[in-house]
Amino acid sequence: GGMLLVVDAFRMHPDKEGVIEHAAGVVINVCARDENRRSFADNGGIPLLVDALKAHVNSASIIERLCVATQNSCAGEEQKRIFLDSNGIPPLVEALRTHKANPRVIGAASWALWNLASRDESRRQIAEVGGVQLLLDLLRPYVSNANLVRPISGALGTLSASDEILKTLLEAGAVGQFVTILQQHIVIPQ
Repeated sequence: GGMLLVVDAFRMHPDKEGVIEHAAGVVINVCARDENRRSFADNGGIPLLVDALKAHVNSASIIERLCVATQNSCAGEEQKRIFLDSNGIPPLVEALRTHKANPRVIGAASWALWNLASRDESRRQIAEVGGVQLLLDLLRPYVSNANLVRPISGALGTLSASDEILKTLLEAGAVGQFVTILQQHIVIPQ
């Protein structure tokens, strides 16, 4: 059906930025529904999405869309497993590293990492490729930006389900950063 056309766009035109950007936009919209996520995965879309993350890492607009497409298409546990098996974590973290001055990419990649971090294997891979420290480093300059604090701190919070990562966060002074965030973003009624 229609999902096969989207997957074929990724497969047949991997180097055409406009095609990839539009295909990612379709994935963002249609993969909001569970049956479409399953269809995208069943038709081989997730490994192609990972390939696109690698191929287009230098294009902020395409990477932003691909990160949101990753978040939407990998909302289910089976899709997360396929993303991991496709070695998707390293290019996702690399996209965040490459565009660490771009708030839109930071937000999109952080939301995707937050979603993926619910799995033990994802947390391990994110830590192995430097994603935990990168998220911590990004939290500091954007601590006053509520649109970025939520996905970055959410990803870090989910990552902290790993004892090893929690220890890293504590040693890096993350508690102080989170207190600052709470002071800046939580309004307590008088």
